[in-house]
Order: sequence, then C-alpha cells, then structure tokens
Amino acid sequence: MALDLDRIFGGLDLSRRRSLTIAVSGGSDSLALLLLLKSFIDRRAPDVSVLAVTVDHAMRPEAAAEARAVATLCQQIGVEHRTMVWTGTKPEKGLIAAAREARYRLLAQAADDVGADTILVAHTMDDQAETVAMRARRGEGLGLAGMARATLYDERIWLVRPLLQVRRQALRDHLAAAGIHWIDDPTNDNRRYERVRVRSALEDNDVRALADQAARAGKARAELGRQAATLIARFVTMPARGLFRLDPAMFDGSDAATHALRIVLAVAGGTPRLPDHDRATTLACRLAAGPLRVALSRALVDARKSGVWIRREHRNLPVTQLSATQTLWDGRWRIAVKDEAMGLQVGACRQARPTADAASRSDIPESLVRAAFSAEPCIFRDGRLIGAADTDDARALGISAWPVEALFAHFLPEFDLALAQALRCVLARPALPVSPWKNHIDADA
Repeated sequence: MALDLDRIFGGLDLSRRRSLTIAVSGGSDSLALLLLLKSFIDRRAPDVSVLAVTVDHAMRPEAAAEARAVATLCQQIGVEHRTMVWTGTKPEKGLIAAAREARYRLLAQAADDVGADTILVAHTMDDQAETVAMRARRGEGLGLAGMARATLYDERIWLVRPLLQVRRQALRDHLAAAGIHWIDDPTNDNRRYERVRVRSALEDNDVRALADQAARAGKARAELGRQAATLIARFVTMPARGLFRLDPAMFDGSDAATHALRIVLAVAGGTPRLPDHDRATTLACRLAAGPLRVALSRALVDARKSGVWIRREHRNLPVTQLSATQTLWDGRWRIAVKDEAMGLQVGACRQARPTADAASRSDIPESLVRAAFSAEPCIFRDGRLIGAADTDDARALGISAWPVEALFAHFLPEFDLALAQALRCVLARPALPVSPWKNHIDADA
C-alpha cells in the first residue's frame, strides 16, 4: 500500500521556509524519508530546497563509503548532499551519548550554513514504541509521551519526526518497490544495547499499542504543561536577578500547581531534570500551609508572608574558563565571547553587590536580593572581579550573557513549548520559535 505523503508531511508549515535539512544515514528509515520528502516537495513546495546531511562519526571503517553511497543517490534524485565528520578524540566512557550529541551538533551546523531552521529525522512508530517501552521499565512518568513530533534544539532549530505513525516495514517495502538498497547498521543487532533487546521482544500489536499510548500521553503532557504555564504566567515573577517569587495562591492542590513548582525549581537550580514528583508534591502542600525554608533540586525555597521565594543554592557553583565557544554556566546562563577570552573566567558573584534598583524596592527583602545575586554569574580576569556577566563592563570585553532554562535549553519537546514560553516571559527573554507543525500537539496529528 502506497504511503500517504499528505498525511506524513501535510501538517508541516512550509510557507515561511525556503530550505529544509534532512538527516540521512543510509539506513532504510532515513533513505525512505528522503525519497518521500523529495516527492512531496516536488509536488507541493517546489521552491523549498532540501539539503541531505550524512554524519560520519569516524567510528567504523565502512562509514565513509556509506556516506558516499548516500551522496550518489542524492545526486541521482537532485538533492544537495553534505557529509559532516565527527573529528577529534572519542571519549572512552559515554561514547553513545557523545556520538548522539555530536550528530545533532553537526546536523545543526549544516542547517545553519544553509539558513534552515528545520531538520527532518527518520524516527518511526517502531522507534517510538521501543522508546516508550524502555522508559516504562525505568518508571518515567512524563517520559511515557515518548518522542515529540518536533523538538527544539538549542533554542533555534526544530528536529521534526514526520514518520512517528509509520511502521519501519512499510518504509522498507517502499524502498524495495523503488529498487533502492539500504545499509543495515550492525549495532542494530547487538544485544548489548537495551534498545535491541527491547525491539526483539515486541510483537506487532505491542508496537501499535505503545505508539497509541505515547500519543495519548503526549496530549496529556501538553495539557498539563498548558495548565502549568497559565499558573506561571499568573503567579510567578522574577523581581530581582536570580530570585523568583511565587504567589502562595498558586498552590491550590492541583497537579498543574505541582508541575509549575517543579519547573521553577529546576530553572532556579539550573538542573536538566525535574525534581522528584513525590517530594515536590509534598513541598507544594507544605507551602500552602505556611512559612518554610527547604532545599530541593539545587534550589532554596524560602516561604514567607511576602511570598514564596526561590533562588539557587550557594553550593557547587562552578568557575569556568571562557573560550571562543559558548559556555553554559551552571545550567542557568549562556555566555558567549566574540574573540578568544584570554584569562577570563565566569564564576558566582559571591561578594559583589547587586545593582541598587532591585535592592531599593520595599516589597523585596534586601537579604534575599543579595543572596540571589551572589549565586549569579560574574566575570573575572585572573581572579579579579570585572562585573556581572550581563553588564556594560562585561560587554566591553565582547561578552554576551543571557539566562536560560536548563530543562529546555538543549532539547525542548513540543509537549512543553507552552511552558517554556511562559518561563521566557518571566526571564524577560524573547519568545521561542513556534512549532513547525500547523496544528499543535493537542490537535489531531
């Protein structure tokens, strides 16, 4: 049965895009995605150019030849192709995670080069089912939504998965009918990997059931995020640097209130994961009851009559040497330098004094302003204080600094876009790019 191109790609908003990037490894899934996308673009959006990118991790001797085979196919069908090579020493530990990180970094680099804000990747219904099965084994709650149809990478490029409702065998049948041969990665049969073991245990009915479960969980997660975003917009402010204030009225005993609290704790603490759900639920109940001072997820919670105040704890604040590449400091700030920053470090402000504007406000306890500011980033040269990272003194050295949400700074699934946008308002940051899908996750996909 022919695959429905409109069902696969019709929901993408191509009206504002002149270029797309697609990741093509040479395996069956990505080759099929390439052919399907080319057919759709030729018919429905001929003015949109396509760049196919193959990432050679330089870990297998066959990889270079495989990339050349993909390049040959791209030339035959009229698609521009580029091979990106992961150079440098490979880590001895965490190699799989490092390779994944390098793959997305190189794909994003190629997309930047052609002015594309969208990268299509070939995750299938089978991949989705395997992901949900693995997360279920680990007891991941929100993670049971699986992979999102779109994930924002580094706050600027969308990773789009149009094949999440398509079975791998259907893609292989499509390739076979077109006479296209694909490459079978030997790691796909290596039972050392959890995904391979899970894959071998899933029956056809299991795959469809898990994919349906992911779709339902994704909609539920998006709805919870929208409810929490509404609470954040209404009850959360940032009256001084690094200092969040939550109106006690937010803690109404709802799941959304607990979720909003978990989000703020993670952002204030600079952690890439949410704090434990049960501990956060207990904390939300205690905050509704009265004064309290407690630490959770690297954040210090100080509930007073004036409100619930949350800031970064003072422990384990890093000191980092600045380089020409961007630095993600403490999970809370991105710091960029125009040129090589000789002798410059970023560390906690500690004894530096905050600006007078926040400290002069009568509705903010001065002790909290000072405590929060002391955990914010300052620039030092050879141990001498230059100033806070986002001040004129730092900018004079070619330094740019802006706050980020550690949870969403690297990978932001579409489920959580409303939440991230609400947080951006609190942090006084520009809005994030809208989803490349015409309808959001709560609409029928």
